[in-house]
Amino acid sequence: MSAEKRQAWETPKHIFDYFDRLYDFDCDVCADAKNAKVPGRWIGKDWDALSNHSVWGERNFCNPPYSNPAAWLAAAAYRAEFCNASTLILLNVCMDTIYYAKNERFMDTVSILKGNEKENGRIQFIPAPGIKASTNSKGQMSILITPWSVRAQRGPRIETLRIPRPKK
Repeated sequence: MSAEKRQAWETPKHIFDYFDRLYDFDCDVCADAKNAKVPGRWIGKDWDALSNHSVWGERNFCNPPYSNPAAWLAAAAYRAEFCNASTLILLNVCMDTIYYAKNERFMDTVSILKGNEKENGRIQFIPAPGIKASTNSKGQMSILITPWSVRAQRGPRIETLRIPRPKK
């Protein structure tokens, strides 16, 4: 099984929908045809979103492969600084890393995400076809990267956020 396939976990619909209601995303910058969350406007590996910034939108959603979070945070920061664009990026909780510290000045809001008790308080992502579903071993956070004019010279707001599952 390829490392790429092991990194292709899909965001649960209720998680994406929660943030989409807040930010009205116009592009999913790290997707494929099967897991894209923004219909008609997603960037797959063929477009190389990490180096081709012209294909991003103004309000981006990003659930990147967790094997390279530094590159995705840097790309979102670049979009904020030079293209006046915002990006919500989902990552493992990792606030004590060099890449977090390097990009903190671009962060507007950092939300520590909580699932329900059945999920051990963690978000359960959807595995790619051929990958066995498993319990998530780490907590997740969302980081909203915004242009300077939106952040208005304050550090990131840090919050805990529980996103309820829709009732069946």
